Amino acid sequence: MANNEEAVIQAAGIAVMILEEKEEELQHALLVLAQIAVREIMELEEPWIDAGALEASWIYVNVNINEYHLFPDPVFKIHFRMSRGVFEILVQTVGNHLRSKGRLRRVRTPLQDILLMVVWIMATPDSFRSVALRFGRRPSTLWDFYSYC
Repeated sequence: MANNEEAVIQAAGIAVMILEEKEEELQHALLVLAQIAVREIMELEEPWIDAGALEASWIYVNVNINEYHLFPDPVFKIHFRMSRGVFEILVQTVGNHLRSKGRLRRVRTPLQDILLMVVWIMATPDSFRSVALRFGRRPSTLWDFYSYC
């Protein structure tokens, strides 16, 4: 970690030199060096993963989403920031709206499950990645649900 911090400080020093340099050719050369340094630092911080490796690395967690539906009302309210009754009204209202707009045609995942995930995202500071893992979905699928509603 100390090496990365030193590299960042050195890159910042290069950036200052670039801003102070008047000669155009030297300024361009320093800019190229700064870009190389930034790439190197980023690779030290977090190695690049190709899409194939990322696809293969996502592990599904077996989740029974019905357990969320079976939470007692006080527990449901703590996690989803609304009572079960309000949630049921939300499911009905959103479902009617999506049907009226022609956006609810073929449902592979029940709307009630989709809204559980979307409300969890809105009710907590969790990331899409952590919520997707909690509900046994891919982050991209969860994003689709979020933008769908």
